[in-house]
Amino acid sequence: CTTIISNQLLLLLDILNTYIYIYIHTQEVTEQSYIHIYIYIIITFLKMNQYKYLLLSLFLVLSLSTIFALDSTLKSYTISKYKPPTNGQREKWLSEMPDNIILSAPYTPYKNDELRTLNATEENVYLLAKNAKRLGVNLVWVPGSMGQFQALTVDERKILLEYWVKAAKDLDIYVVAHVGSNCIQKSRELAAHAAAVGANSIASVPPFYLYEPATSDANIDIVLDYLKEISMAAPNLPFFYYHIVPNIFQQSITEFLTDATTKFPHLVGIKWVKLSFPD
Repeated sequence: CTTIISNQLLLLLDILNTYIYIYIHTQEVTEQSYIHIYIYIIITFLKMNQYKYLLLSLFLVLSLSTIFALDSTLKSYTISKYKPPTNGQREKWLSEMPDNIILSAPYTPYKNDELRTLNATEENVYLLAKNAKRLGVNLVWVPGSMGQFQALTVDERKILLEYWVKAAKDLDIYVVAHVGSNCIQKSRELAAHAAAVGANSIASVPPFYLYEPATSDANIDIVLDYLKEISMAAPNLPFFYYHIVPNIFQQSITEFLTDATTKFPHLVGIKWVKLSFPD
């Protein structure tokens, strides 16, 4: 009898261990996960005619689900936490920007090897910055599309930005740290890093492959909410919107700007990449 009970408890612990493993490695345990696991436990104990352990299993699963739900809540970021900047803060941001912006989105240096290894050394970046300054550039966008941001790892983007910030401070160049990606947590990590190393502002593209709602207003709200989430990781930096994804806002950027004025006042500028003469 002791052996049977021990085996059943071991089985229960094994099931719960699998549950915990899924949570730790995916962070995506859902209500369906709780239901599936508990049904499996019920069937197992019914087959063994051990009804008294059903209550114990229910208690354990519900306890774990409560703990994980609380943990998920603590780790989540919601747009309700967004705090707009003060008027004084916006004025300060605008005063720190160049009067007549001459922007450069520099290439990212790579080695000419089989793996195209990153070659963004402090010396190489300084030479790029010095040449940009010589040509009249007063604002750099790092890394942009020409800098192949989508092909860089998070660590590579951090290293690249650190070198540009250091060179730009020496040469009096304004630095916009582009932190955009399709993973909002990566973008938030990059935004926090940009603030920590001294970038002047941050920027982001909208999410790629954005589902387009039926109305333009809903589409704009989706993008603004996305940008807010990123901005909250670096609330003391102004924000630039990088409009380069062609399937968003087919009408006009004017509507976007009108909404952003009240809904996302961290926004101080837009890098508009589209052949639209009215805009």
